[in-house]
Amino acid sequence: MSELKPGSSVSVSYLDVSHKTQNIQLIYVGLIEDEYLILRFPNQRVYVNSKIGIAPGAHLSFKIMLAQERLNVLTFKASSLGLSKLREPVLLVQYPEKVYSQALRTQPRLSVEAMAELVIVESKESFLTMVSDFSLTGLKCSFNLTEQQEAAYNKEKIEALVDHKVKINFGVNNDFESDFEVTGTIKNARKNGKIMVGVQFDAAKSDLVKTVFAILLMRLHGL
Repeated sequence: MSELKPGSSVSVSYLDVSHKTQNIQLIYVGLIEDEYLILRFPNQRVYVNSKIGIAPGAHLSFKIMLAQERLNVLTFKASSLGLSKLREPVLLVQYPEKVYSQALRTQPRLSVEAMAELVIVESKESFLTMVSDFSLTGLKCSFNLTEQQEAAYNKEKIEALVDHKVKINFGVNNDFESDFEVTGTIKNARKNGKIMVGVQFDAAKSDLVKTVFAILLMRLHGL
């Protein structure tokens, strides 16, 4: 629990008076060690809709994502101690007896800002992207469409890029002294203002991926 930071989003599920599962998002405020946790409501609507279901004694299930390289999730069960009003309504929750941690990622990820060219192998269409997340198994990048691309790529066509083979070219710049090209497959793609794409690397390129990873890691440490 010591890894939790104030402001973290907390997913809470419970059974309402009709014995139906309800899911709400709360915000972690802090804790009194071995006594209780303090959670606040993101808005009045969440507070009004959930206050009956989380009366004192209600059994609650919690899931909290920790913003770490390996994307750990904490899960635990605890009883509601009821609602209290400090400067605003807050929920007090019994301090959990057991907390479980699960790493959703098998490989650590680096938060980076690296320019690269993403090329769709089949169509040879290319996009200038900003890589924001890089691991030994894949990367996440985002980009804006040109005016010509805007006419050709709507939301559905972007989503249809999933499972397409791609090349990612890291050209010579302040981070890389030579060209690197890794290949992979698009695993998720969506259009929400910018285009967001997740790529899984081809296993055959693992040695090259390790080289790029090492360069980015050294850059993060000022080397």
